[in-house]
Amino acid sequence: MRKHSRACELANPKSRCRCSCGGTLHGLSWQGDGSPYVRAMRREHGRDVERFLNLVRDRKFRCHCGRIHTFHGLEFQGYAHECGLRDRNDRKWWVFWECPHCGHQWSFLKILARLGISLDKEGEVP
Repeated sequence: MRKHSRACELANPKSRCRCSCGGTLHGLSWQGDGSPYVRAMRREHGRDVERFLNLVRDRKFRCHCGRIHTFHGLEFQGYAHECGLRDRNDRKWWVFWECPHCGHQWSFLKILARLGISLDKEGEVP
């Protein structure tokens, strides 16, 4: 794994990172190749990305701040990452959601775990 040499601009400059990287790794893939940061992951991405968005659509979700949110699909963001969800072109995306109230960033894995949903044996969305 190479060292991450630069930070990618966040899609929302007012957004503050809540994870340990301090925002320096956002928008970079695992190899740090400057992969694009996508503001809105959509069902058109296909495959696992589409299945994930369909699975959580209209589900109630409680954030650490205590607020309950309902996912509508367009609030998810992502960037290319080798451990992410596959799209129809076999590219992998790290999909996450940022709470609009407290700014906590939730990865697709944490969201699925909180909703009690497990990935299948191949690591794909059921």
